[in-house]
Amino acid sequence: MPRSRQTDISRSGTLTGITDINQGVGLDIQLYGSLRYRFDWQQPQHETFSFRASGNAFYKITPQTDRHADGESGFLRQSAGSAPGEHDAIQSVPAGDAQFLLQDAATFEYGGRGFSASFDYNYPAENGSPFFSRNIGLAGGIPVSLIGGTKLSGEFAGFGVGALSVVTSGTGDTKRSQVLSVARVTRPIGESKLGFVFTNGDPTGRSENTLAGLDFQYRDSNFRPGKILQSDFYYVRSFSDSKGEDDSFGAALTLPNEPWGIETRFKQLGTNYFPALGFVNRTGIRQYDGIAQYRRRDLGWRWLDLATSWYFVTDLSNHLESRRERNLDGDIAALDG
Repeated sequence: MPRSRQTDISRSGTLTGITDINQGVGLDIQLYGSLRYRFDWQQPQHETFSFRASGNAFYKITPQTDRHADGESGFLRQSAGSAPGEHDAIQSVPAGDAQFLLQDAATFEYGGRGFSASFDYNYPAENGSPFFSRNIGLAGGIPVSLIGGTKLSGEFAGFGVGALSVVTSGTGDTKRSQVLSVARVTRPIGESKLGFVFTNGDPTGRSENTLAGLDFQYRDSNFRPGKILQSDFYYVRSFSDSKGEDDSFGAALTLPNEPWGIETRFKQLGTNYFPALGFVNRTGIRQYDGIAQYRRRDLGWRWLDLATSWYFVTDLSNHLESRRERNLDGDIAALDG
């Protein structure tokens, strides 16, 4: 279950007042290497020796825009006694690939609180997310090599830009290399932002898959004196030669205020919705969930919370499939000392 969601800190505000910074050349190069040896004592005995080199290059085109490149090369030698394909078991994604994929990951954040939650869920709030970076380098849970890739991320002409394209090696389903791509563009509108996402490719190589979507993330930090209002809307549609095409859409409303606060969301996932580069674990549903909370800080404790939460799932004909409710929870934090 993915729980490493990145947060776009630009939504928290604008950092100002930094001066006299020397950018330098703007080039950062990282090199990685991996040397492995394996000997199998069972008959017929055989040994395997492998070396893999990889690296990342990060170049800052402008102070707000980065271009990243990743590549690897390697060789693997087996004795005559080894079985075809047996070396696959000792291969893994190099550390440099993880750095390449996670660098500026928040640039690709989509849908706001439609795919995240500030409180503990017994299910993944990310269900239906169109892009999940850890899907690159994995095919059906099995690591595959990332042969090379390039990424562009940052800000240009007032737009937030993220583009990623990589080539991975073949999987157990297909020996063909996979080209996996994602693009994300956003436009700030005051405190809010409007954007779209596009993905293409299937890490397993089992299908031709494309996805496109739009989202609007609204924020008003003073909709009432000292009170914040956040609301998120999204629509995505997937196109697959194996599952056909279908869509998903949703909305979230958040009032992260005191003493009264609320966080609630709705989402629908079509039966054939299939984000091959994203994350989905339940389709053909309508989902309603949220939490309402009352917090006091003036009763002699650090805080006193009273909260209730709900989670309902129906099929697309509105027949209840599952639900989870907490009528009333309390939480007290004592003062230090």
